[in-house]
Amino acid sequence: MRPDLPCGRRTGAARHDLLVVLGSGTDGALEDWGEPLAALPLSDLPGVAAPVALGHADLLTSHERRVRTADGERAVRVLVAHGRTHLYEGRGSAPVVALARAAAAAGVRAAVLVNANGCLRDWCLGDVMTVTDHLNLTGASPFDGTVFVDVREVWDAVLAAAVGAVTERSGVYAAVRGPEYQTMAETRLLAVAGGDSSLSPPEFPST
Repeated sequence: MRPDLPCGRRTGAARHDLLVVLGSGTDGALEDWGEPLAALPLSDLPGVAAPVALGHADLLTSHERRVRTADGERAVRVLVAHGRTHLYEGRGSAPVVALARAAAAAGVRAAVLVNANGCLRDWCLGDVMTVTDHLNLTGASPFDGTVFVDVREVWDAVLAAAVGAVTERSGVYAAVRGPEYQTMAETRLLAVAGGDSSLSPPEFPST
């Protein structure tokens, strides 16, 4: 990572290892981590817009955490985004993916994305699902150009297995643009197509 980039310059860290993006209703989920080592507005990052959705803050914090490894313990630096830009805001895909690009420039090679969504299966309200794959039905792509990109391993199997060990469910996320929820017919279609979770509110049944 270049130390002159915003994350390095503003946090004093040569690199970060992990990005955590908090979604609606989860901003206080990491309060027990204590005070961050550094903080800055998300919108200070190149191409990143200030979040406008309810419950999303224009805030990026940097933390140091100790993790256990096969060789003992080591320190990792974690970036936590307290908000994000959504495709349904109508600004295109560039500001949606800008945060991921900025984090990659900071050395991040893995991300944990948290959101609140509806269920397409007969699961329980409040179940937490680990995403193992996705259906991109948004009509948009984070990529442009003539280079074809293999996204079959976007959802890392090892990381998904580790997270899935502490969540109630694992499954496929059906990504739609929003901001409208699906109709009942669309909800059934997404379930038949292999989706387990989507934008639909949790009270929508899967059949």
